[in-house]
Amino acid sequence: MRRVLTGALLAFSLAAHSTSGLAADAQTVAIMHQVYDAISYLLPVSIRDLNQDKPYDTALVNEKLTVLENAADGLVKHASAQEAEFAFLARSFDRTIVDLRSAFDQQWPAHAYFAMMDLTQYCAACHSRLPSDSQARFGQILMARIDTDSIERVDLARLYLATRQFDAAMDAYERVLNDPQTDLVEADIDGTLSDYLHTAISVAGEMDRAAAFINKLAARDNLPQYLVSRFSRWRQDFELIKPELAAPADIDAARTLFSRATSATLLPYGRDRAVLDFGAANRLRVLLTEQRDSLPATVRAEAYYLLGIITLRSVKARAPVPDMELLMEAAIRTQPHGSYARPAYAVLEEYGFFQGHLLQDIGEPDSSAPPIIDMAALRDLVH
Repeated sequence: MRRVLTGALLAFSLAAHSTSGLAADAQTVAIMHQVYDAISYLLPVSIRDLNQDKPYDTALVNEKLTVLENAADGLVKHASAQEAEFAFLARSFDRTIVDLRSAFDQQWPAHAYFAMMDLTQYCAACHSRLPSDSQARFGQILMARIDTDSIERVDLARLYLATRQFDAAMDAYERVLNDPQTDLVEADIDGTLSDYLHTAISVAGEMDRAAAFINKLAARDNLPQYLVSRFSRWRQDFELIKPELAAPADIDAARTLFSRATSATLLPYGRDRAVLDFGAANRLRVLLTEQRDSLPATVRAEAYYLLGIITLRSVKARAPVPDMELLMEAAIRTQPHGSYARPAYAVLEEYGFFQGHLLQDIGEPDSSAPPIIDMAALRDLVH
């Protein structure tokens, strides 16, 4: 099911990505509108209880799947002119549509809802690369067709993020975290606190709002000492990154924030560095989307590599979305003989993970479907 629903979610994700952060030419907009109608039907269908008493319209489903298949071809062809990471996501989208068609042909498993909430991370991974924009209207229409009362609160926040409703996502996260019944230690361990900061800093640019909310959480009684110290560190770092995020994006400023984040904690997944990391990620994303054509290859490769490291140390290990893996591949292919290519490949060897397998363990599937991340080809590039 993880691969099954990816196609539908990533279809919407890629279409919105290509028209908001990158050049919105007529071809991309046309693809987005084709996908719009298909996903507005297929996604609600995919999360309802599809039992024998409520069969879906097979002919209409097939029609919408055909629209997605045609859109997949268009996105892959068009992606060659876009940012490297988008091209790799488009390639993955093309592959998952095959799984999507197969899943509908064979009927949906009973637990589609749970799989969908896991896979909204694919949409969120793509959409969280970019600031909020008019694409939120699609999300509003889509969410209007879903019974949100039946969705767990944290899952609802992630679904808002996936559909580019960033203010609503922050509201949902804040309701969860502000609930006296929420154990903040658990919220830290499961990544909810980190997800909130990522949404506030990297996507919505709501530093003041997030800082005030963290202050509110810090006033709780009986917090463990490590969270007291962490919240204090975050409040200081909010003040540090605020002027940086208000200024034009600059690679030197991003490097400085990244270096400070790296020195903030000795622990490999220590979240003390989260505010600084997400501040650096914000600057790097803006550079790659707004100044891509003017950046030298060495700077683009460095930006991808730094984003990959931030992703690796700020999300849980073996996340379902190969976000870090795509970033490291982008770093290698942007400048195969540059100073970041071999370090990026080494990270992929040690930490790369996709569809339940370490990248090193994934063999060649068949000649007609090359691997999403071709380790052998990347190894040849860097050596």
